[in-house]
Amino acid sequence: MIETWIENAIKINDDRVFELIGEASIAYSDGHDVEQYLDHVFDTCKDLGSESAELETWIKNWPSEYHLSQKRSQLLKGFDYDQSSSVLEVGCGCGAISRYLAETFDNVVSVEGSRTRARLARKRCRDMDNIMFVSAPFQKIRFKRKFDIIFCVGVFEYSGAFVEGDDPYEIIMRHFSDYLAEDGVLILAIENQFGLKYFASASEDHTKTRYDGLEGYSRFPNKARTFGYHELQSRILRHFSSVKFYFPFPDYKIPDAVLSETMCEEYNVGELLGNFPSRDYLRPSRPNFSEKLTWIGIAKNQQVPFFAHSFLVVAGKKTIEHVTFRDFAVIYNTNRTKAYHTKMRISRSPDQEHLVVTKTPLNQTEQGAVQLTPYTENWHNGESLHHSVLIAAMSKIADINTIFAACRPWHEHLVTLAEEVNGDKVLSGHYVDAIWKNTFIEDGQVVFVDQQEQGQPITVKMLVMRAIFQFLVLLRESPSMSSKLRWKSTANIMKTVASQWGIKINRRDLREFITCEAKLHSLTWGGRVRFVRWHIFCTLALHQKTIVYLKSILTQLRAVQFYGHSAKYLLTRIFYRIVKS
Repeated sequence: MIETWIENAIKINDDRVFELIGEASIAYSDGHDVEQYLDHVFDTCKDLGSESAELETWIKNWPSEYHLSQKRSQLLKGFDYDQSSSVLEVGCGCGAISRYLAETFDNVVSVEGSRTRARLARKRCRDMDNIMFVSAPFQKIRFKRKFDIIFCVGVFEYSGAFVEGDDPYEIIMRHFSDYLAEDGVLILAIENQFGLKYFASASEDHTKTRYDGLEGYSRFPNKARTFGYHELQSRILRHFSSVKFYFPFPDYKIPDAVLSETMCEEYNVGELLGNFPSRDYLRPSRPNFSEKLTWIGIAKNQQVPFFAHSFLVVAGKKTIEHVTFRDFAVIYNTNRTKAYHTKMRISRSPDQEHLVVTKTPLNQTEQGAVQLTPYTENWHNGESLHHSVLIAAMSKIADINTIFAACRPWHEHLVTLAEEVNGDKVLSGHYVDAIWKNTFIEDGQVVFVDQQEQGQPITVKMLVMRAIFQFLVLLRESPSMSSKLRWKSTANIMKTVASQWGIKINRRDLREFITCEAKLHSLTWGGRVRFVRWHIFCTLALHQKTIVYLKSILTQLRAVQFYGHSAKYLLTRIFYRIVKS
């Protein structure tokens, strides 16, 4: 079968991987220990699919997450494909994307320069006969036939390290064009040289040096390099007539969302993007500024394409065939427990007048006390109540009453929706998630979004506590906050804010909140209720700034062992002593 695709003299080795006779393996690796670990994982696991929960239980660090996370395939799942298309994958690594392609298309040829990684990719797809793996330098292969689609995910940036020539990137792009049919399509994923996280001091993903890409990759010539939006577009347009950019967030490696360029140009996506904090994959992240707030201004000025952390490009030699993205954006929530995984689609309404949001559960698993219900609602192009309060919380002069003043209409609206039960104002379980990030105030009217969760009835007091708590947890992601909040405990802030609306919070209320929130968190996000209760208790008891400091220490020491105890264990003991004191 492989002989119908490749002219070169070829053989198949004992691992069912094809090799070009006389060509050496490329010296690229994540490290012997990483590859040995993956070998063991693939041998041990029964479910090797792109959505395998079993594989995810083996994630222990960033390299294993990259190869085993089901989020890898979320980069491509939002597209519709012609299943019969002939597919070439360039640079398959250890097979995470290869597995998804084999599940999606009838015929796939996958190329990987490293024999070790090609063997691992073959093992990841050991039960799939519709994919062939070839271990060889891509530029050395002579193909007899043209492909309908070429996938190149996280590989193009290494052209300078493995391809000889004055412009290795031009050579590889020409190969892509030459090996595609006349109506063929290239799908390419790569980091953005000018991604916002790099300005915020994140390490360059390939050279491991801060600001290296921003300064033009002067430190490590002929290593990996990425491109900015306009330069990448220009390079592709030399060989392809149609080019569409999509933006994975937080990036193409472990994406939670994919947005079209049209969505970023025509709608206010700044607050949406702030929900996907970037990651520094090489060292603990300490951003210089709030990305959440910065995305607001970037989006208003239509600069998302320039500052997006990475690109997903679909390019057609003529028009774009075989591949369709019928939505404006696709967003996955697979961080929760499996029963609460969801997919959100943002698309045109049937009358083409506005955008609608459709959210559906991904699994039919029994959900327990809290139920997810599919829904469709209008997209709100404004800014949420959470954003309004967040801006106020950055003020150097505002007092607590001023910071939370915008929330008064929200509380008043809740009271009008509630029923009197034994002296308490009680809301339907439909409003359990009616917190500030899901609230918009438009033309004086309070509008709730993303209310797909149905749980037990909740009192207005408990929902007020929940909204304040969730806001303060997210506030700690910002490098700075008002001095009026910094040295107050979460519990004291909750009491002060609630008192503005005539709500008195006592110790019994706090204990009830801890119990209810721990059960809800444990059910939807996982974790033992006892541990979650203790974590919430610490969060309520400690000063905001103290939590930030301790969380930073835990992040930096999480991999360290002290006399057989993990850093997480030791920090837990420190938390306990501080709280008890």
